[in-house]
Amino acid sequence: MTEQGSLEPSEQKTIIFYDDELTAVKLADGEIYVPVRRLCDNLGLTWSSQYMRIQRDEVLSEAAKTVLVTRTVKPGERGGGAVETVCLPLDLVPGWLFGVQPSRVREEIRPKLARYRRECFRVLWDAFKQDVLPTLPAAEMTPAEQALAQVEALYNLARQQVALERWLVHHDARLDTVEDEALRAHERLDKAAGAVRALQLRVYGPGQVVSEEQAAEMAELVKAIAHTLTEQNPAGGNYYQSVWSELHRRYGVTTYRRVPADHFADVIAWLEGWLESLRQGGQDT
Repeated sequence: MTEQGSLEPSEQKTIIFYDDELTAVKLADGEIYVPVRRLCDNLGLTWSSQYMRIQRDEVLSEAAKTVLVTRTVKPGERGGGAVETVCLPLDLVPGWLFGVQPSRVREEIRPKLARYRRECFRVLWDAFKQDVLPTLPAAEMTPAEQALAQVEALYNLARQQVALERWLVHHDARLDTVEDEALRAHERLDKAAGAVRALQLRVYGPGQVVSEEQAAEMAELVKAIAHTLTEQNPAGGNYYQSVWSELHRRYGVTTYRRVPADHFADVIAWLEGWLESLRQGGQDT
């Protein structure tokens, strides 16, 4: 690679290529360069190995340049902004691609590598050629040139539409996968909740225990009773413990969280009656 500072591109474009994103930049002299690492990531190639291969190749190493390429990130990711990236001229990208031995990549990657060899150059060139090649005014074109220009415009539009539709299909498929995983997660949670309820039945008795909301309601009443007892007789000791002792004596449980659900109404009625009695000046439980 030639020794030089990082170059700033005059233009950068990102193109959807099947399910991947391809990035290319145009420098001030009109030359188009392609970040090689993005291609490696798309193809599942090890960047360090490919970088060394570029360094060993006389033509590739001489043509490679370090360019400031703006990295786009997905929501929630970090690392956006311009980064120094090793790039190859667009016309040398096919040579680099054909230097990747199919036998040395994973079997599932080989069809993708072949697709990149066949189409990658043309897709990137189509994105920039209108900016690079001089365009004659329509009045100066021959009828054949005008017809060719119209056909090329329609061809490029069709390619962009195909790429967009392919990306949408892939995106929808990923959404379906996420939704299926969420549904399975809910099913697993339902099974886990059922297992917890079954365990509660074995540990706490034949009836299901109270819910968290019901337990919180009982706790508030217990707190109110203990507070009222403390106000009436500050030297009387630990009134919270007194309430739990009475709860255990009446219902055979040591904490309100283990009260059977079918006793909830009785416990609430007892606690409310006790609190009302205290507020009226009595001490009955």
